[in-house]
Amino acid sequence: MIFVDWDPNGYPDGYIDHVMAVTGRANYAPRISQKSSNRSNISLETTVALAKQQGKKYTWYGLDLR
Repeated sequence: MIFVDWDPNGYPDGYIDHVMAVTGRANYAPRISQKSSNRSNISLETTVALAKQQGKKYTWYGLDLR
């Protein structure tokens, strides 16, 4: 799971707003699925590029299994 804090004012506000599931990998890079915009199994790189294109500022939090 990847948790994201984005804020409509352009700066993260300390609250988790969005969750994405890691659904696979390609060449060691995670692939992400999410309900918002119905994106399924796209690369994390593409996810970051789309957020930047939309002008979103964000903080990412990963869930690590130990």
